[in-house]
Amino acid sequence: MKMMIWIFLLCGVFSGCSTFKPWVAIEKSEYVDTARGFKASVPVGWMRLTHSKDFFITYDGELLNDIIVEKSRLNTDLVNTKRKFLPEMTPQELAEVQIDSLKSNPNITNVVINSNKPTTVDGMHAFLLDYTCFNKDGLQYQARNIGFIYENWIYLISYEAPAQHYFAKYVGQFEAFLASFQLIK
Repeated sequence: MKMMIWIFLLCGVFSGCSTFKPWVAIEKSEYVDTARGFKASVPVGWMRLTHSKDFFITYDGELLNDIIVEKSRLNTDLVNTKRKFLPEMTPQELAEVQIDSLKSNPNITNVVINSNKPTTVDGMHAFLLDYTCFNKDGLQYQARNIGFIYENWIYLISYEAPAQHYFAKYVGQFEAFLASFQLIK
Protein backbone atom coordinates (compact mmCIF):
# COMPACT_ATOMS: atom_id res chain seq x y z
CA MET A 1 0.00 0.00 0.00
CA LYS A 2 2.82 2.41 0.88
CA MET A 3 4.46 1.60 -2.44
CA MET A 4 1.27 2.59 -4.32
CA ILE A 5 1.09 5.89 -2.45
CA TRP A 6 4.71 6.68 -3.31
CA ILE A 7 4.15 5.83 -6.97
CA PHE A 8 1.04 8.01 -7.04
CA LEU A 9 2.88 10.93 -5.39
CA LEU A 10 5.88 10.65 -7.69
CA CYS A 11 3.65 10.54 -10.76
CA GLY A 12 1.86 13.65 -9.52
CA VAL A 13 5.12 15.49 -8.88
CA PHE A 14 6.65 14.60 -12.25
CA SER A 15 3.52 15.28 -14.23
CA GLY A 16 3.11 18.63 -12.43
CA CYS A 17 6.68 19.62 -13.27
CA SER A 18 6.23 18.76 -16.91
CA THR A 19 3.51 21.39 -17.33
CA PHE A 20 5.98 24.28 -16.91
CA LYS A 21 6.70 25.70 -20.35
CA PRO A 22 9.42 28.34 -20.61
CA TRP A 23 8.37 29.11 -24.20
CA VAL A 24 4.82 29.32 -25.55
CA ALA A 25 3.77 29.64 -29.17
CA ILE A 26 1.94 32.81 -30.12
CA GLU A 27 -1.31 31.59 -31.63
CA LYS A 28 -3.27 34.83 -31.91
CA SER A 29 -2.04 38.27 -32.81
CA GLU A 30 -3.81 40.34 -30.15
CA TYR A 31 -1.65 40.42 -27.03
CA VAL A 32 -2.38 42.29 -23.80
CA ASP A 33 0.37 42.56 -21.19
CA THR A 34 -1.15 44.13 -18.09
CA ALA A 35 2.04 43.63 -16.03
CA ARG A 36 4.04 45.76 -18.45
CA GLY A 37 1.14 48.06 -19.35
CA PHE A 38 0.80 47.58 -23.10
CA LYS A 39 -1.10 45.82 -25.84
CA ALA A 40 0.01 45.08 -29.38
CA SER A 41 -0.40 42.84 -32.38
CA VAL A 42 2.30 40.20 -32.12
CA PRO A 43 3.48 38.01 -34.98
CA VAL A 44 1.68 34.65 -34.96
CA GLY A 45 4.08 31.70 -35.01
CA TRP A 46 6.73 33.37 -32.88
CA MET A 47 7.54 32.06 -29.40
CA ARG A 48 7.18 34.05 -26.15
CA LEU A 49 9.48 33.56 -23.18
CA THR A 50 7.26 33.07 -20.13
CA HIS A 51 9.76 33.61 -17.29
CA SER A 52 11.37 36.95 -18.09
CA LYS A 53 10.95 40.33 -16.43
CA ASP A 54 10.76 41.75 -19.97
CA PHE A 55 8.40 40.86 -22.82
CA PHE A 56 10.56 38.69 -25.09
CA ILE A 57 9.58 36.95 -28.35
CA THR A 58 11.56 35.20 -31.07
CA TYR A 59 10.88 33.27 -34.25
CA ASP A 60 14.10 31.41 -35.01
CA GLY A 61 15.69 31.46 -31.54
CA GLU A 62 16.89 34.04 -29.09
CA LEU A 63 20.27 34.52 -30.76
CA LEU A 64 18.77 34.82 -34.25
CA ASN A 65 16.01 37.39 -33.78
CA ASP A 66 14.03 38.92 -30.98
CA ILE A 67 11.58 41.62 -30.08
CA ILE A 68 11.87 42.87 -26.52
CA VAL A 69 9.84 45.36 -24.49
CA GLU A 70 11.56 46.55 -21.33
CA LYS A 71 9.69 48.62 -18.76
CA SER A 72 11.98 50.04 -16.09
CA ARG A 73 11.67 52.64 -13.37
CA LEU A 74 13.16 56.03 -14.12
CA ASN A 75 16.07 57.30 -12.02
CA THR A 76 17.54 53.78 -11.66
CA ASP A 77 21.22 53.00 -12.19
CA LEU A 78 21.83 51.28 -15.50
CA VAL A 79 23.81 48.05 -15.51
CA ASN A 80 26.75 49.07 -17.71
CA THR A 81 27.01 52.79 -17.04
CA LYS A 82 26.56 55.16 -14.12
CA ARG A 83 23.98 57.15 -16.06
CA LYS A 84 20.22 57.07 -15.46
CA PHE A 85 17.08 57.77 -17.42
CA LEU A 86 15.51 60.80 -15.72
CA PRO A 87 11.90 62.05 -15.93
CA GLU A 88 12.84 65.48 -17.34
CA MET A 89 14.88 64.08 -20.26
CA THR A 90 13.95 64.80 -23.85
CA PRO A 91 13.88 61.90 -26.33
CA GLN A 92 17.28 63.01 -27.64
CA GLU A 93 18.75 62.93 -24.13
CA LEU A 94 17.21 59.47 -23.59
CA ALA A 95 18.89 58.34 -26.83
CA GLU A 96 22.27 59.60 -25.59
CA VAL A 97 21.93 57.58 -22.39
CA GLN A 98 20.89 54.50 -24.39
CA ILE A 99 23.87 54.91 -26.73
CA ASP A 100 26.18 55.19 -23.73
CA SER A 101 24.62 52.04 -22.26
CA LEU A 102 25.08 50.15 -25.54
CA LYS A 103 28.70 51.23 -25.92
CA SER A 104 29.41 50.24 -22.30
CA ASN A 105 27.91 46.76 -22.69
CA PRO A 106 30.77 44.23 -22.34
CA ASN A 107 28.87 41.65 -24.43
CA ILE A 108 28.99 43.69 -27.65
CA THR A 109 31.69 45.64 -29.47
CA ASN A 110 32.05 48.12 -32.31
CA VAL A 111 28.68 49.79 -31.80
CA VAL A 112 27.99 52.01 -34.81
CA ILE A 113 24.94 54.29 -34.67
CA ASN A 114 23.52 54.41 -38.20
CA SER A 115 20.51 56.57 -37.37
CA ASN A 116 19.27 58.52 -34.35
CA LYS A 117 16.00 60.35 -34.92
CA PRO A 118 12.78 61.33 -33.16
CA THR A 119 9.61 59.28 -33.57
CA THR A 120 6.35 58.67 -31.75
CA VAL A 121 4.88 55.55 -30.20
CA ASP A 122 1.19 55.67 -29.29
CA GLY A 123 1.42 59.47 -29.32
CA MET A 124 4.44 59.50 -26.99
CA HIS A 125 7.57 61.39 -28.10
CA ALA A 126 10.37 58.86 -28.49
CA PHE A 127 13.80 58.23 -29.97
CA LEU A 128 14.58 55.68 -32.67
CA LEU A 129 18.11 54.27 -32.92
CA ASP A 130 19.36 52.02 -35.70
CA TYR A 131 22.76 50.52 -35.02
CA THR A 132 25.09 47.64 -35.73
CA CYS A 133 27.43 45.83 -33.36
CA PHE A 134 29.34 42.58 -32.97
CA ASN A 135 28.81 39.92 -30.31
CA LYS A 136 31.71 38.19 -28.53
CA ASP A 137 31.87 35.56 -31.28
CA GLY A 138 32.35 38.21 -33.96
CA LEU A 139 28.85 37.92 -35.44
CA GLN A 140 27.51 41.26 -36.66
CA TYR A 141 24.06 42.23 -35.40
CA GLN A 142 21.74 44.94 -36.60
CA ALA A 143 19.27 46.47 -34.14
CA ARG A 144 16.54 49.02 -33.75
CA ASN A 145 15.78 50.62 -30.34
CA ILE A 146 12.86 52.87 -29.55
CA GLY A 147 12.56 54.55 -26.15
CA PHE A 148 10.13 56.87 -24.43
CA ILE A 149 8.95 57.94 -20.98
CA TYR A 150 5.47 57.27 -19.69
CA GLU A 151 4.64 58.31 -16.13
CA ASN A 152 7.50 56.98 -13.94
CA TRP A 153 8.73 54.46 -16.49
CA ILE A 154 11.11 54.21 -19.41
CA TYR A 155 9.93 51.90 -22.16
CA LEU A 156 12.60 50.44 -24.44
CA ILE A 157 11.33 48.48 -27.41
CA SER A 158 13.94 46.68 -29.47
CA TYR A 159 14.42 44.34 -32.38
CA GLU A 160 17.76 42.71 -33.04
CA ALA A 161 19.03 40.01 -35.35
CA PRO A 162 22.20 39.06 -37.21
CA ALA A 163 22.77 41.66 -39.92
CA GLN A 164 23.12 39.03 -42.61
CA HIS A 165 19.75 37.50 -43.56
CA TYR A 166 17.75 37.64 -40.30
CA PHE A 167 17.39 41.38 -39.68
CA ALA A 168 15.86 42.15 -43.07
CA LYS A 169 13.74 39.00 -43.00
CA TYR A 170 11.73 40.03 -39.91
CA VAL A 171 12.06 43.82 -39.61
CA GLY A 172 8.64 44.22 -41.26
CA GLN A 173 7.03 42.14 -38.52
CA PHE A 174 8.74 44.32 -35.92
CA GLU A 175 7.48 47.48 -37.65
CA ALA A 176 3.91 46.06 -37.58
CA PHE A 177 4.33 45.25 -33.87
CA LEU A 178 5.60 48.77 -33.17
CA ALA A 179 2.80 50.42 -35.17
CA SER A 180 0.20 48.51 -33.14
CA PHE A 181 1.87 49.17 -29.74
CA GLN A 182 -0.47 50.94 -27.31
CA LEU A 183 -0.05 51.77 -23.66
CA ILE A 184 -2.78 50.58 -21.33
CA LYS A 185 -3.76 53.82 -19.63
